[in-house]
Amino acid sequence: MVTWLAPLLIVASTALTDSTTIDCPPPVVCLDGSVYNLSATPDDGGWSGLGTLAGFAGWFFDPAVAGLGTHTLAYTSADGTTESCTVTVTESLPPPLDLPLGWCQGTSPLALDGLGQPEGGVWTGDGVLNTADGPVFDASVLTPGTVALTYTVSGPCGGVATGSLSVYPSPEPPTLTPFNGLLFVGNFTEDDSLSWFIDFGNTGELVNDGYSDSIYYFPTWGDVFYVQVINPYGCTALSNPVLIDATIDVGQIEAEPLRLWLDAEGRLQASAELASVLWFDALGRALDGPTGRGPWLIHARAADGRSVRRIFAGR
Repeated sequence: MVTWLAPLLIVASTALTDSTTIDCPPPVVCLDGSVYNLSATPDDGGWSGLGTLAGFAGWFFDPAVAGLGTHTLAYTSADGTTESCTVTVTESLPPPLDLPLGWCQGTSPLALDGLGQPEGGVWTGDGVLNTADGPVFDASVLTPGTVALTYTVSGPCGGVATGSLSVYPSPEPPTLTPFNGLLFVGNFTEDDSLSWFIDFGNTGELVNDGYSDSIYYFPTWGDVFYVQVINPYGCTALSNPVLIDATIDVGQIEAEPLRLWLDAEGRLQASAELASVLWFDALGRALDGPTGRGPWLIHARAADGRSVRRIFAGR
């Protein structure tokens, strides 16, 4: 009597003829792996081939008995009909991997546990770090591109598999500038999309407002506003918070406020000597001057420290 200690693996039936179906092992199995159950419908015949064994619970295929190589397993029914399949026995099997297609540089590290089977193997490759909670892939230490990660399983039926994933560039955090009762988004590109979040009452809970324009009109007082930029890879970055309160757009009281205007030739003029002038377009991108048709947002600072922000409609 034979006592089977190895686990049994039963696979789905595959129809081979209109009257007979057989259950075969996977096409490739490991020399020191599982013992596989063999069955057929109708169950009135027998199996033949290296590694096939008849036990008290039915027929089995033992890769260790079959040995290395490709073997034909045949089933012959009582009426003489024979159906067969082939099984290749190898010393090791590459472990299956379940890596994502890519990971963003600014996203939290990717936990690798469970992404290779069986668990307990060793991950190696650029960006792989061993932490107290297990191995992780940290894209923040890499440049955008494709990275190869290798998973190695030791012991009987162990193997090595290599997979790849892309490192996607994350956008820079956008800027939020309050001006004249509006919020202007800066530091993003035309290919990026925007999403606004509001912390109503400054409670710490962010709510997606569903708004996507680069200018937020009439933000509500007492609330905290954020904007998230999403690049074409799906990577995101969040702005610093802006609290809408009485300090927004309230400058220092001056005896004579700094005034700006454009002359007939489109040149910037000011009521005092300017120490610095910054030009931005409607998307918040820095300009060298009043290029394009406008509108333009100007941040100007006088030599005496006074500053002003003003929007010019353009030409």
